[in-house]
Amino acid sequence: MFKVLRSLIDRIDGSVAVVFGIAAPVLIGVAGVAVDYARFNSTRADLQGLADGAAVAAVQSMAVANMSSGATAATVDSYVKSNAEGIAWQKGDKQIVVATKVDSANNAVEVQLSKEWKPMLAHVLIGEVKTPVVVESTAKMVGSGKACVVGLNQSED
Repeated sequence: MFKVLRSLIDRIDGSVAVVFGIAAPVLIGVAGVAVDYARFNSTRADLQGLADGAAVAAVQSMAVANMSSGATAATVDSYVKSNAEGIAWQKGDKQIVVATKVDSANNAVEVQLSKEWKPMLAHVLIGEVKTPVVVESTAKMVGSGKACVVGLNQSED
C-alpha cells in the first residue's frame, strides 16, 4: 500500500491538470470580483455625473426664475429622467431614487441619487444581493440677483 501511494506522489503525469483544476475556480472568482468592482465604480461615476448635472441645471433655473422648492425638485427629476436614458446600465433598469433639498435662502440645491446595484458574481454564488449606491451633489448660486437671461458661448474655451 505504501509503495502504491509513494508511486502516485512521485509521478508527475497529469500534474498540470490538477494544478489547473485547483487554480481555475480561484482565478475565475478573482476575475468576477474585478468585473463587479469595475461595474460598481462605473455605476457610481455615472450616478455622480447625473447628480452633478441635475444640481447645476436646477441652480441655473433658479437664477432665471424665482422658483419654488417644488419647481426646483421637478427640474431635477426632469433632468435625471431625460439624461439617465443615455447611460448604458440604465437601459432596462430605471430605478433611480431622487431626493432634492433646496436651502432656505433658495440659492442652493442638494441632489441625492440612489440606486440598488446587483453584483454579477455575488448573485451567482450567494443569491440575491443588492448594494445601494448613493451619491450627493450640491450646487450653489453665486451672487444675489436673479438674471433675466443666461447665455453660454459654445465656441469659447
